[in-house]
Amino acid sequence: MPLKYLFTATFADGSKLVQTLEDQSVLEPDKRSAFFDVLAKAKQTPLVRFELTEGEQTYAVDLTDGHFEHNGVVFAVSDGLDPNEAQNLAGATREIVFWRRHSHEIRMMDGVELGHNVRYDLGWQANVNGKNVQRLIHFT
Repeated sequence: MPLKYLFTATFADGSKLVQTLEDQSVLEPDKRSAFFDVLAKAKQTPLVRFELTEGEQTYAVDLTDGHFEHNGVVFAVSDGLDPNEAQNLAGATREIVFWRRHSHEIRMMDGVELGHNVRYDLGWQANVNGKNVQRLIHFT
């Protein structure tokens, strides 16, 4: 099944890694996906922005301050429980969280596939005062 959304990863030095439909790592082309290269480069140069687009819809996360974007509209995700969240997260190092969940609906009687769904999860995680904080968005 071809990928619906392709990513562009932007690093602090201004360089970018752009996923292709082949979704193949340059570093380990026979074993890994293109996201492997993003994680490898992020160990050398901080990842500052990660966006997914399919042409009409674009979703992005900015890892410098944690905001999200959908088609250029900026928004934040909060758990709504911590009134000091923004202050606690100031200066926190955010790491990318990204995956595709591909599920299949199979009829058990005869094994016929009835359908499938791909869900994208995008966001960040940070350690704040010993606590793992994550903010994610989900889209199909």
